Amino acid sequence: MTPHLFDPENEQLLSNPKIQPVFQHRKNIGRGQLLVVIPHVLVGLFFLIIAASQIHEFWLYTHESASTTAEVIDREMQGENKNGKGRDTITKYLLTYRFTKDNRTYTHQQSVNIVLYERYGIGAIVSVTYVASDPKIATITASNELGKYILSTSLLAVIWNGGIGLSIYSFIKEDAAQKKLRSNGRVIIGELVSVALFRKFLLELTVYFEVPQTGEYITEKRRYRYKSNGRELPSIGASVAIFYLDKKTWEVL
Repeated sequence: MTPHLFDPENEQLLSNPKIQPVFQHRKNIGRGQLLVVIPHVLVGLFFLIIAASQIHEFWLYTHESASTTAEVIDREMQGENKNGKGRDTITKYLLTYRFTKDNRTYTHQQSVNIVLYERYGIGAIVSVTYVASDPKIATITASNELGKYILSTSLLAVIWNGGIGLSIYSFIKEDAAQKKLRSNGRVIIGELVSVALFRKFLLELTVYFEVPQTGEYITEKRRYRYKSNGRELPSIGASVAIFYLDKKTWEVL
């Protein structure tokens, strides 16, 4: 009995083992995963740029810092729940201050905690730490927020890009396994235990087959992108062709 083929292009492979198998249904999933990863990589690069910029600023503060006093000229609560209804929606407390250095006035707006926000009203004098070579880079000395911000930004960049790196590594590893499977795999016959179609394009197959090396029987699942092209799905118990290398490396044809 001829086994069911989900990729009809593999029909000649059943009679001629030297022909390379086609895993088009698997390849489509890989491309889709790659398209999902690309925007995440771009976001990861953005986080790295922000983290590098903040680390550079921190280095300047620690090597070229100077102190002065500044006057608070404005204060603002962003996201304030003005009507008093619903949950508190305040997200940021902002202080705007200015100071003079070498006859030039510099104005900064900074996010602070609620304690500093309530301590300094308009007209209050605050101590400011700035970079001597570039007074445009400054922070309220008492805020001590810079180190925390750098740590959180850097940690986020590491975690985000670490996750992306693991995803890319898994794609590379899977691609290498697929190449090895194409070169050294062979056709075996299994039995379809269950079949389910999700969202009309994602096919989940559960197959039962004998492991050639040990003779044990195992049941495993695989998911594939599926195009019916007018063909009906096989019934449970149908024979299916499997291109097999080892327990982890195999594909339903």
